[in-house]
Amino acid sequence: MKDKKEKNLLYVKIIVAVVAVIVLGFFAFTIQVREGNGAIILRFGAPRKVITEAGLYMKLPWPFESVVSYDGRQQYLESDFLETTTKDNRNIILQSYAVWSVEDPLTYYNSVGNTKKAVSYIKDQIFSATNSTMGAYELYALVSLDKEKINTEEIQEKIFEQVKKNCEKNYGIKITDVNILRISLPDTNLESVFQQMTAARQKEIDAIIAKAERDSTNIISQA
Repeated sequence: MKDKKEKNLLYVKIIVAVVAVIVLGFFAFTIQVREGNGAIILRFGAPRKVITEAGLYMKLPWPFESVVSYDGRQQYLESDFLETTTKDNRNIILQSYAVWSVEDPLTYYNSVGNTKKAVSYIKDQIFSATNSTMGAYELYALVSLDKEKINTEEIQEKIFEQVKKNCEKNYGIKITDVNILRISLPDTNLESVFQQMTAARQKEIDAIIAKAERDSTNIISQA
């Protein structure tokens, strides 16, 4: 009876050991990529396979192969506040937002590596593109009482195209959208801008009054 119990206990230990080996082997030789994510399998540090679809994939255990995962979904970021100078030497403070995702996993891995660095690099590109673009426009292209003079959409499109081109080429990042989120003025510029806007409004008022006086004169003459 005792020998039978010992044999049964031995069988249980063997079964547990086999199950443990199978489980460990499963996790050692496979990788699961979740929906919306991607991965790069590295063999001795060199990229061997790029995975962009969710599923279960085979790999060699560490140290032969390792896995680098990344978020393949679209992500949103807001740039830092940027004080830049317009063509007419007026300072203006802008903040933009961008929507981005990983387009080329290998380029992204080799040049960026992680989300934190990607966000930093995209912000740098927005900073550079905004500086160079605003240098070709005067302040009224963003802030004006005359709607026909405002070129916000054109400015945003130029910033977007520059950021998109550089991020795709250098970082393997796809930029879906870049838009100006906030526009403000430094305290030193507020008074001059208000004076400019007041003068523009007064000009419109003077034109209306002059037209009214002409119409009044004509009416009196006819009467």
